[in-house]
Amino acid sequence: MMRIYESPQEHSITALFTCDPPIDADNVSIHLVSPNNPEPQHLELAQQIAAAEIQVWPKLQPWLAHIDLAKPSVLICDISQTTLELHALIDLLHAKDSPIVLIVLGGEGDAAEAVALLKRGALDYLSAPFSSQQLQVAVQRARNLTVDRAKLQHMRQLYEQLTDKEKCIAHELMQGNINKVIADNLEVSVRTVEVHRAHVMTKMQASHSSELIQKLLLITLWKGYAPR
Repeated sequence: MMRIYESPQEHSITALFTCDPPIDADNVSIHLVSPNNPEPQHLELAQQIAAAEIQVWPKLQPWLAHIDLAKPSVLICDISQTTLELHALIDLLHAKDSPIVLIVLGGEGDAAEAVALLKRGALDYLSAPFSSQQLQVAVQRARNLTVDRAKLQHMRQLYEQLTDKEKCIAHELMQGNINKVIADNLEVSVRTVEVHRAHVMTKMQASHSSELIQKLLLITLWKGYAPR
């Protein structure tokens, strides 16, 4: 199913960053930003992407006014929105640590701009004419990536709940140190290490040590963010 949205009245745009549980890639929302009169092939392709609802917007501004930038989703954007708008959009997504993934649709003569947008952070650039299969592949990649980004963001937020002492314990665990070594390094008792370690496990929602280590390591993938 597809809904086409009209432009709302001018008003300020506020992105609310709520920490929702990561969702499955198959349930990620997909948005197509195309001109007020989208090209028929764009609408047809949008309908072929998935059985899930596709939301179509005439411009970036009404989409931004509606979307929650903190939630994973896929944005397919026609280059007719102007490259300046697309560059500004990518900058905004980066600034907000948004998990949203951008796919750009363009023409044959937009190669230079395609390279620039890909370097800035767009996942893919599809130059016309392209097939529905090409778009489906790009969208599936985008779905998986936006969910991965949301999971990393969620784990980072869990990590930020740790106290300074618990972060020290987490850092020691990432080095592969056992409780006795951690106690010696931090000049505390083994019992203290055990208590803090249990708190770290609970706050990081880890059921066992290997899962905890994996989560801590994944956090380092978030723009070079390293627990310490």
